[in-house]
Amino acid sequence: MKVLNMAPLNRKYLKRIEDNCPEFEFITMESHNVTQDMINSVDIVIGNPSTKMNLKHLKAILLASAGSDQYVQDGILNPNTILTNASGTYGKAIAEHIIGMILTLNKNFIGYIKNQNNHQWQMIHGGKEIYHSTVVIVGLGDLCYETAKRLKAFDCYIIGIKRRKCQPLKYVDEIVTTDHIHEVLPKADYLILTLPQNQSTYHFMNEKR
Repeated sequence: MKVLNMAPLNRKYLKRIEDNCPEFEFITMESHNVTQDMINSVDIVIGNPSTKMNLKHLKAILLASAGSDQYVQDGILNPNTILTNASGTYGKAIAEHIIGMILTLNKNFIGYIKNQNNHQWQMIHGGKEIYHSTVVIVGLGDLCYETAKRLKAFDCYIIGIKRRKCQPLKYVDEIVTTDHIHEVLPKADYLILTLPQNQSTYHFMNEKR
């Protein structure tokens, strides 16, 4: 069985996969060099191909991304092809990005960078603290957990929103269903969406909300 790897995997981890699957033939190629002929000649693809994929012989596509919206549309994949995503692998990185964005806004970093580039020594007034903020997170998956964990270092009050009732989640102080989102949005200093993109989440944050 042939496996085409076009995901940016560390060589150490790729070797571990190869060592555990000696019966597979692995071909590693950067995504921009992958051609349709390559896709046509393999059984499994690791990564996010942009070529034609509605192929009966293709057994599986193992995405390197958590999002899979472009692959689940009608006619994109053959019904015989298994599709998996990398959900659960980006929680720490995305959580750090979220904290970085909040700090950037709160502390006027963009304004200071502009001043620095313009060689201006000028105080920018304003800004606020994250400390004791109320944060509403929509979607209670891995991204929510990792983000809430880090926000707790700032003594934030975390409200999680989920479609259905669920068990308490560590680092989340309060959980409500989407039916009650209108009750908690006015309380939020920050609103974080950790939802997958699909038909049910498209325009979830509409003009009214």
